Amino acid sequence: MRVQERGWRTGGEAMRQVALITCGILFLAGTIAGGQPATVTSDQKFVDELVADLGFQPSALIERVRHLASVPSEAPAQRRLSHCVERYADRIATDVKLHERVTSEVDQRACDRFQLCLRPDQQRVNQSENYAKLLRVLASEMRGERRAELSPVFMEHETFVQFGRRLASLRGVEEAFSQAASVNGEISAPYILASCPHAWNRWPILVSGLIAASLLAGVLVLLYSKRSVKPASM
Repeated sequence: MRVQERGWRTGGEAMRQVALITCGILFLAGTIAGGQPATVTSDQKFVDELVADLGFQPSALIERVRHLASVPSEAPAQRRLSHCVERYADRIATDVKLHERVTSEVDQRACDRFQLCLRPDQQRVNQSENYAKLLRVLASEMRGERRAELSPVFMEHETFVQFGRRLASLRGVEEAFSQAASVNGEISAPYILASCPHAWNRWPILVSGLIAASLLAGVLVLLYSKRSVKPASM
C-alpha cells in the first residue's frame, strides 16, 4: 500500500507540474495571439514624409528611398512599411468611400490651414487609380524590386510636378504648393499605417499553442506514470 501511495503522490506532483507548464504555454500563446501589430513611433512621420515628397519632389524621394534600401539599419523597416503602402494603394483604388473620405479630409485641411480652397464650381478629378499606381511604384522602390524609371505613370507624374513647381515659383506660391503636398501626407499616413498587415495572425498561433500544450501534457503524464506506478509487493 505504501508503494502505491508513494506512486500516487509522485503522480500528483507530476500532474501539478504538467498543469503549470500547460498554463505557461497557454498564457504565452494567448499573449502573442492577442498582441497588437508591431509598430514604431516614427513610422507615421516617415510615411507622412514619403507621401508629401511623392507629391512635391518625386525624383528626390526615389533617390532617398534607394539610399535607405542600401543601409542595413534602415532597410528592414522600409521593407516592412512598403507592404503598408502597397495595401493602402489597393484600398484607395477599389474603395470609393475611402477615397472620397481621404480626399475630403485633405481638401478641408488645406482650406482651413492655407486657404487653398476649391471654388464652388470646381470639381476634383478622381485620380485614385493613378495615385494607387504611384504608391505601388514607391513600394517597389522601398523593397528594391523595380525602378521608377520603368513606370510611365511615375514619369508622367514627375513631369507634371516639375511643371507645377515652376508655375508655382513664377507666381510666388511654391510654398503653398509644398504645403498642399504636406497636408496630403498628414492625412494619408494614418490610413497607410492602418493598412499594415498584422505582425501575427492570432488564431493560428492560439490553436498551435493549444495543440502544443496538449501534446506536451500527454507526453509528460505518460513518462511520469511509467516511472511512478510500480507493482505492489506481495
